[in-house]
Amino acid sequence: MLHYFNLDYSGDEVKIECLESMFITDLNKPKQINSISILNSETTFCVGMDEGTLDVYSPNGSKNSGMALIQRINCADQGSICKTASFSTDFSRENVFAYATQKGNVYIHDLRVKLDVNTYNIGLKFGIPSAMATANMNSTHKIVVGTMGGFIHLYDVRYNVPMEIYEHSK
Repeated sequence: MLHYFNLDYSGDEVKIECLESMFITDLNKPKQINSISILNSETTFCVGMDEGTLDVYSPNGSKNSGMALIQRINCADQGSICKTASFSTDFSRENVFAYATQKGNVYIHDLRVKLDVNTYNIGLKFGIPSAMATANMNSTHKIVVGTMGGFIHLYDVRYNVPMEIYEHSK
């Protein structure tokens, strides 16, 4: 079950309104959600699932009219979608996000062209990706990925090789 909420901070108290609740299913079989990220538009979000699909939803018209599936990425050959992260760029504030798979790959996806525009192969020798964050620092776009093996990979997205690989202290 996926719930979409609106938080209103305008008054003296926070008001929470559930805009929509929906089942993510395929032939009446619920799908396990591993990761969810709100994209920078604040209304579009991506959902990474256990069987290797990633769905992108956006509001369907006016407020309270529902959510629409705008894109589905099927990468079942990569295993589960482990993590998702919004990715803000100078040229695209709401159309780009990153996702990591069980096979140790990290992809940057652009919704405008409906393609993965960059791929980073972490490899399973470091462990399955378990955490991910993105940042835009001084017009340099960074992505950092943590693995279950205790490694941290830092990338500058202009290059296809890690800037640094750290082993987290034991």
